[in-house]
Amino acid sequence: MKRYLLYFILIIIYNPSLFSEERVKLYIAYSEGKFGYIDSNGKTKIPFKFQSVTNFRGKFARVEIDNKYHFIDKSGKEYFFDNTYQADYLFDSEGYMIFESLESCYLVNENFEKIFPAFAGRCEEFGEGLMAVQFDFFDDSSYGYFNPKGNSIKGKFDCAKRFSEGKAAVCSINKEKVSKIGFIDHNGKFVIDPIFDIPLLEDQFGLEVSFSESRAKVFSNKIGKFGYINEKGILAIDYKYLRASHFSEGLAVVSNPTNFNKQEVKEYIDKNGKVIISVMAIEAYPFKNGIARIKELPGKYYWINKKGKREFEINLQNEFIEINDFDGDLAFYFSNNSNESGYVNRKGMKIFTWTFTFPKN
Repeated sequence: MKRYLLYFILIIIYNPSLFSEERVKLYIAYSEGKFGYIDSNGKTKIPFKFQSVTNFRGKFARVEIDNKYHFIDKSGKEYFFDNTYQADYLFDSEGYMIFESLESCYLVNENFEKIFPAFAGRCEEFGEGLMAVQFDFFDDSSYGYFNPKGNSIKGKFDCAKRFSEGKAAVCSINKEKVSKIGFIDHNGKFVIDPIFDIPLLEDQFGLEVSFSESRAKVFSNKIGKFGYINEKGILAIDYKYLRASHFSEGLAVVSNPTNFNKQEVKEYIDKNGKVIISVMAIEAYPFKNGIARIKELPGKYYWINKKGKREFEINLQNEFIEINDFDGDLAFYFSNNSNESGYVNRKGMKIFTWTFTFPKN
């Protein structure tokens, strides 16, 4: 049961598409030892009968019943797919599902038909019709892109990230025979030469090395800070931030924290690096649908508009509570010191709550 709790929490925290992408939003929930789906009023839409579940992406979500994996649509209808790998998978927003085991991966379309070839390496999420692939698991320089509908890009890179705004970040050996980050187009041609550092720490590399609103975050190992380049690869905002988000709705969140658990200055900058909003907070998050989440104190959050004014706040009176962004009418919350989880609305009212219980050893 503990693995299901961790799996569930990670799905909700790190997957920005927790909710249905159509008008009817379905939320993962838990009751009496099983998972199911609810609507924004807390009403059960798909019964609580699953050992584990995932969010909906496109038409389907994956569920587990009696240690076997199935797929369901938003009506709850079940579809069985014989996944011989019995491995994790990724739903993709472009009409494919990616199945991945330790040393191989392959694609399945929405009719549950396998698309070959299967790759003896790793598959990443699609972007603009191309999927980043490690073609050979034992060759660290075999990253490229697979196009199920056309020409693929040969596996010759040390890393490959998702395509966005017509470009993808890849790692490649430059003229000095050092692996650096550059950007290629859909034909695999460099449009920004590989001159940018690969961060020494893996978590600094992350998944955000891509263009967003004509800016891409880059890192300098010499300076130890992030900056931003424009679409021509020119440094538009200097290397001066220890932490930096992607641009969203015209702004990015930047900071130079000295203590990650105390209030410090967090700034929202525009594409020229001008500070538009400044807040004192433990954490600040990118704008989404016109508002941005601010963690003011442990367990206390508020949301601001583009003028930096507070729209509403939520305080669940528990310093161990963490609250996610709103998507639709609800935001997921969880407690770091108990097994309580659930959803709240914009008035701070708990809509659906549950407590995970574990069998005694």
